[in-house]
Amino acid sequence: MSRNYARLQFSDFTLTKASLQTLDPSNTLQLDKEIALHNISMKGLCFSTNQPFEINDQFLLQLRLFSPKNYIVGQVIWKKKTAVAYTYGISILATDFDYYQYMKFYDNYRKTQQ
Repeated sequence: MSRNYARLQFSDFTLTKASLQTLDPSNTLQLDKEIALHNISMKGLCFSTNQPFEINDQFLLQLRLFSPKNYIVGQVIWKKKTAVAYTYGISILATDFDYYQYMKFYDNYRKTQQ
């Protein structure tokens, strides 16, 4: 299956501290958690954590990737539960400029390598 955007895969899932804030006004939740990043792209990311979320949950994710703090607004589009964690596929709805700029550069680089 061909993808529209290149994925940056992490061979050893990168553990990083993240702040997650749900965007549902009726069920506000703010957490500081350690998450395991599996991959990222222009329009999505995949991570694991022990925090349960539901399909279609939206949240603000703050973490350090390409600058001291990157901001990503995302929506859960799939999840898989294991014995120790939940793995989520996140559709990126909005992000800060640093994230966008870095991933755009990476995407263009990958396209020229094919």
